[in-house]
This record gives sequence, C-alpha cells and structure tokens, in this order.
Amino acid sequence: MVSGSSVTVNCSRGESYRGNRLLLVADTPGLFDTNHLNYEITSEISKCIGMTSPGPHAVLLVIAIGRYTKEEQDTVKHFIKHFGHDVIRYMMIVFTREDSLKQGNKTIEEFLETAPSELKKIVHICENRYICVDNLANESEKERKVDELITNIDDMVAQNGGKCYINEMYTAAEEVLTRRMQHKKMELSLNNMSSEVEQGILALTDEKSKLEETMTKMQLEKDNSEKEKNTLRMKMVRLQQQKEISQGEIDEEMNRQLTVKIAELRKSEFRLSQQLQREERKRLLMLSELEKANY
Repeated sequence: MVSGSSVTVNCSRGESYRGNRLLLVADTPGLFDTNHLNYEITSEISKCIGMTSPGPHAVLLVIAIGRYTKEEQDTVKHFIKHFGHDVIRYMMIVFTREDSLKQGNKTIEEFLETAPSELKKIVHICENRYICVDNLANESEKERKVDELITNIDDMVAQNGGKCYINEMYTAAEEVLTRRMQHKKMELSLNNMSSEVEQGILALTDEKSKLEETMTKMQLEKDNSEKEKNTLRMKMVRLQQQKEISQGEIDEEMNRQLTVKIAELRKSEFRLSQQLQREERKRLLMLSELEKANY
C-alpha cells in the first residue's frame, strides 16, 4: 500500500488468513513526505522490497477523496522511477473517504469528472482500476468492500498471467535473501557440528577416565598377583631346601608329602604366571585405547 502522506515513516508488514488464503500486506511510508529525509525513505523502500520479495501481486495507491496534492503526484512518479514502468500494470487506486461523496450525493464517477487532470491521468494509467472505501462504514459494509477489493486484485493478477511483479531490484533482493538463508543454514550446520564435537569430547573424556580407572585397578591386581607369585616361590624354595636337608632323615611318606606340596606350588606358580600374562595383554590393550583417547 502506497500513500503520498505518511502516518508513519516505517514500513510494516501484516498477514492474515481470509478463508483459506494467506494475505500479506506491506504498508509503506509517504515517499515524498517533507517531514522525512530522502535517505530515510530510500532505506524504507529497501525494507519494503525485502518484505514483499519475490515481488507483490498488487500495488495499492491510497488517495483521499477531496484532494490530490503535489506530494501524492510526486509519490506516483517516484514509485514508478524506483520500481520500473511495468509496475503500473500491478497498480490499483484505493480512494478513501467515500462517505464525503455520499454526503454530497455524488458518485465516484462524478467526482472524477471534475478531478484534477493529474488525478485523471493516474486513473487512466491504472486502466480505471480503483475502489472506494467509506471511512464510516459498518463492519458488514467493510467486509463487503474487502471481498470486492480481493476480487478486483484477483482479476488484475489473472490479467498479468498470475505472476507477481519482478524487476532488477526484486531479483537482487531475492538473491540477497537466498544468500542469507544459505548463510543461516551454514551457521546452524556449524553449530550442530560444534555441539556434536563437544558431546564427542565429553564422551571421550568420560571414556578416558574409565580407562584410567580400569588401568589403575589392573595395575593393582598385577602387583597383588606378583606378590602372591613371589610368596609361592618362597614357599616352594623353603620346602625344596627342607627336603634336601632332611634327605635320608625322613621316611618315605614325609618325602612323598613334600614332593606333592612342591608340585602343587609349581602348579599355582604356573597358573599365576598365565594370569599375569593375560592381565598384561589386557593392560597393553587398555593402554593403546587410552593413547587413542588422548590423541
């Protein structure tokens, strides 16, 4: 929606469902309002392009009945200059204050007959696409006018091949929006990767702690097994010495018992040696896993 005088300098966008249709409306400021600097208006036009990208299906020029000021004339020229001459095919005039016509028992056609030449010109340029709005209408009348406006817009869109208005600025805006979306997707992807890496580091840290704990436990078990093995060896040595010293002094039964005990101690020593070898292999494997975790 375009107007010559602005209630606000900021572009705003609204959306609403009517039936099953989503309607998007961008309200623009007065493009030549003398209260605002040109660079402010140019900035707002850029925002408007972003809001309506990839392009509008209709451009509504809002004009109050009873006056058509120099600012409003310049608004149309400025709008066409910025958005291209083809935008006229998408323009429709919305006359407000139809209630003032009703009070004077006039129709819009009668009003246009005596309207300024510049206003007649813009109506002609828009191929007589206009609608009147009664500012004092009740809700029922407002609803009827909205339906009429949408029908007129649908007819205009059909005449334009069902396509929205696109020019170089909208093409450039669409490219910028596409790049922004790609950049945003990349940021989200990087954030997800960062989160996954952090989770992976936490998991590896936890695994490393468990490995270190297991390594400590295995080293303790190894030390105990070594002590037990040494104890068995000492017992076996003492028994062997006792047997050699008592050779000839002990009977056959005692000699047999000493021989059995020595054999049992050797078996125990062998089992402990095997156990130590298994534990050492596990320890070396765990050490390799720990080095991978550190890496």
